[in-house]
Amino acid sequence: MSVAPYYSFSDSINNEVDSFNRLLRRNGFRYGEPERYSTTTGGDQRLSVNLDNWFDNNFLSIARSSSPTGILPSVDILDHEKSYELNVSVPDVAKDDINLEYHEQNNQIVIAGEVPSVVNEEKKNKVRVKEVRTGNFKRVIQLPESSEIDVDNIKATYTNGILKLDIPKIEPTKPEKHTKRIEITSQDEDQPQ
Repeated sequence: MSVAPYYSFSDSINNEVDSFNRLLRRNGFRYGEPERYSTTTGGDQRLSVNLDNWFDNNFLSIARSSSPTGILPSVDILDHEKSYELNVSVPDVAKDDINLEYHEQNNQIVIAGEVPSVVNEEKKNKVRVKEVRTGNFKRVIQLPESSEIDVDNIKATYTNGILKLDIPKIEPTKPEKHTKRIEITSQDEDQPQ
């Protein structure tokens, strides 16, 4: 019995997968890699960075999915002078099906919800192509440790599948400089100076 056909088949599959991935990369598809924009004298320059290096490690975006489909909402984070702005893409999800929380002890924004399926038992046998992922999702955004957040004034709006959060920063308070003169006493009061 020869194993050559098995290796040939396996190599063919690997080559096809590699070709497909190259095609995706050539057309700008980079799964799981957010982009950071910086303005230079030449205009906007796109820098593709991985999540661990985003904003010089000040932000960490932790992706968690409670569904085997791995739904992961895309997020854009803007760092303004007085606030952070988060734009989260959650199309086809009703506003009431999105759970949004701020975890103060970890300085994290947690976005969770469910993308409902439009395919029910009645339509199940009619499906020819199903590309829309459905199921539960959870996205955790770690805000920089150095930032203080005005928790009571966080605002969220949901329009056309985009969840927009405005997270105001609190101005860091500078410790007041109090100068107090300290009197020096001596046990040797009787001795001449």
